[in-house]
Amino acid sequence: MPLVADINTIGHLDGRREETVGRGASCSSCFVLIVLAVTAVTPLLSAMRAWLEPMQVSGVKSEVHIRYSRSKSRMLARTESGRATAMLFVLVALESAWIDFGRLHRSQNADSLLLVLVSLQKWTAFYWQQDRFGMLVPLAASVVRHPLANLLVQGWITTSAALLSPFLAARYLLDDWRDWFPAGAAVNVLLLVLATPEVQFDWFVNQPYGVAFALGCGGLIVLDQRSFAAGTAAAICIVAAHWVNEGVFVLLVPLALCGGKRRSTPLALTMLAIGVLLGALMSSAADAPRTTSALTPLTQWPAGWLELASKAVTVFSSKPALLAALVLSLAGATMAAATGKGRAALQACLACLVVATVYGLIVGTSEWVRLNLYYPRYIFPSLMFLGLAMGVVMLAPFRKYPRVTPCVAGGLLVTITVVTSGAPSLQGIERDFDERFGLMTADVIGTSARVIGGDYWAVWPAVFHANLTLARQGSSAAVYGLAYRSAGTDVIWRSLPAPIFLAAPHDAGVAELADRANVSIVLVHRRPAVDLYRVTPR
Repeated sequence: MPLVADINTIGHLDGRREETVGRGASCSSCFVLIVLAVTAVTPLLSAMRAWLEPMQVSGVKSEVHIRYSRSKSRMLARTESGRATAMLFVLVALESAWIDFGRLHRSQNADSLLLVLVSLQKWTAFYWQQDRFGMLVPLAASVVRHPLANLLVQGWITTSAALLSPFLAARYLLDDWRDWFPAGAAVNVLLLVLATPEVQFDWFVNQPYGVAFALGCGGLIVLDQRSFAAGTAAAICIVAAHWVNEGVFVLLVPLALCGGKRRSTPLALTMLAIGVLLGALMSSAADAPRTTSALTPLTQWPAGWLELASKAVTVFSSKPALLAALVLSLAGATMAAATGKGRAALQACLACLVVATVYGLIVGTSEWVRLNLYYPRYIFPSLMFLGLAMGVVMLAPFRKYPRVTPCVAGGLLVTITVVTSGAPSLQGIERDFDERFGLMTADVIGTSARVIGGDYWAVWPAVFHANLTLARQGSSAAVYGLAYRSAGTDVIWRSLPAPIFLAAPHDAGVAELADRANVSIVLVHRRPAVDLYRVTPR
């Protein structure tokens, strides 16, 4: 109380000019007491501050401040991640277009061209005469009726999905976009540099792995949003992924289990189980031969794994470049292990290795894969995750440059894409198709033939090119095929009035094909490049 009275007294004296000697002495005493008090309390306050600083996280004000700071940091991180994701989609869309109009389609074949005919002539839920490989992309492109435009649209969609897949896998394992963006870019760079053109075409266009994984992994990422709209979108993506490729769960389940402490892991596993069930139901409803899901005998498993591994090596065009990438990855892993900040990269690398190994071991025991001679395409998803493991640790030492590394990785990906894909040229694509697939087209157009029959690998490219030529001429007529996988369209051309049937010269197999289609054929004319038949329904 004396201190308070003295303060009040001093304040009162400010309004008066007449002061007594006693009051002046009182003022001086109060001033001295204040100075002494401040001098005595200052060391105590300093000591208390030093003691409280380590414990501020438990204080009320400190907790509020920390929560606010963390909330603000999360908001900034989400904003940056959202911008990075938007830029990723723009980058992938542009890169896919460049690849799509480049050299990619030089590897087109009967299997891939059949996707265009599924879209334009008779869409089915699955690839013609199969109970697997859901025809989601041909359905999406079916609004585009020109054969070449349809082919390019489908190629753009599948290439975009394939390019996105490693980015999405990295995004699921690494939260910071400055980590997952460079890692995903590194995988695509390795693909464009190390893989043969045929393998690149298979991955980008011919196989369902990219589309199925992009849908499934995208669904898992969206599940983290924890909202009804996000859950609905995730469910649609996951079910669509299992429609496109029922076996995608072999990748997604270990990925979900290796994804770290995520709130959505139990829900993700539930969604995947539903996706597998619905995918199996759709597959069983297909009017097509059943694909065996049996496993090889246990004693054949090691041999199958070795055969699959040996075939996997054939996808690389440059073994020295592959060795150099492995050396760089080992060096990056060593440097990451030596720093505390490298733990996340090593954990993600380990998760990728687990997913790749589990998938490879399961695929290597499949009887279907054995029947198909352990073709390397079956191991593509494992190779993608091995590439991601390499990319994560390869770039870990550059984590200390958070703004530069993503830009450099994106720039390198763009540069490699431009160099390896060549200049975009629609005329070049058409010219290549004319040279490779146009051998029978002049005879088809000149005779008004509506059916081309014979060998699978020759018929479907010829059918595609004949329809492409008719579209160029503005004709609405269509040419169909009679070969393996033509059962769905046989009913269409059989209803045409006296259709002309055309086949390669001296093809003894056309009689059997005609019997299968339940029609009679009579040789009308033999030309240098083709034989012409008149068709009569039985």
